[in-house]
Amino acid sequence: MSLVVSHLKMLSDHRRLESYRQAIFQTVKKGDVVADIGTGTGVLAVFAVQAGAKKVYAVEISPIIDVAKKTAKENGCFDSIEFIQKESKNVDFAEPINLIVTETIGALGIDERIVDILSDVRKRFLDERGRIIPASLSLLAAPVSFTEGHPFRFLDRSFHGIQTQNLKRLAVNNIYGLKTDSLDQTRLVSKPTKIFEAHFYSCEPIRFPLHMDGSFEIFDESILDGIMVFPEIGLTDEITLSLWEEDHFLPTHWDVSFFPMSEEIMTHRNDIVSFRLTFTEKNGLIWQVGVEGEKQKKVLTQLSTFGLPSLRHLMP
Repeated sequence: MSLVVSHLKMLSDHRRLESYRQAIFQTVKKGDVVADIGTGTGVLAVFAVQAGAKKVYAVEISPIIDVAKKTAKENGCFDSIEFIQKESKNVDFAEPINLIVTETIGALGIDERIVDILSDVRKRFLDERGRIIPASLSLLAAPVSFTEGHPFRFLDRSFHGIQTQNLKRLAVNNIYGLKTDSLDQTRLVSKPTKIFEAHFYSCEPIRFPLHMDGSFEIFDESILDGIMVFPEIGLTDEITLSLWEEDHFLPTHWDVSFFPMSEEIMTHRNDIVSFRLTFTEKNGLIWQVGVEGEKQKKVLTQLSTFGLPSLRHLMP
């Protein structure tokens, strides 16, 4: 996907943009110096100037920074924004920062290195009373059963007599990004549970391997197809940007990450499903799903296809 297309998707996400706008206007104080890390098309930097910031440092390593400059000129903010085309770890701001803003948040929350980025910039530049948007980030997980729309269930069929079980064995060892508007026929079989949380006023860089664990009690008899994982962003104490509300997913540009089971398992009411997701530093993701109840006890371990079998020893 091109840089422009990916940023257009983000800009079309009204909930995301409006939530960030509200958080910035509530947080910026007149005369603030702001750092917008990963400025992209520059919209958040413009919001900060409109909210009263004296100076914004807009940091972006990719060529999309040229678009951000034009966005600033179009909106009369160019003289208040200094554009820096570097990674944030290589930036040296000329003055203390009153507010850090960033939206370096991927579908798995931390996969664009937001924890490391904010830990570094906070320690080096944020003043004693400085503020951060977002303030926190959580990852939620929930076991799921598909009525329709399973990414690869069609591989259970033969195609004109051609068997595809070898493809299915590959398919189950991948993570799938699913659009929230495609999940109408998808049922969570237990309530979402927090498996990870980072508070950006105090976070430290992530150490690998990073294990994230959750446990779920099944609502009723269901086919367990896998685990959904999605972020929840605490922009401020009052403003939370979430993909899930009560009993359904909300429209968003973020994909919901689906971790499939290597085999379908029938679960029953009050069964306990355990989930461990492991981030490795260089070799992908490992996920382990266990089911325990009166009628069964089973554990399945899978490895993303860009990983290495030798990493299985990271699992307990």
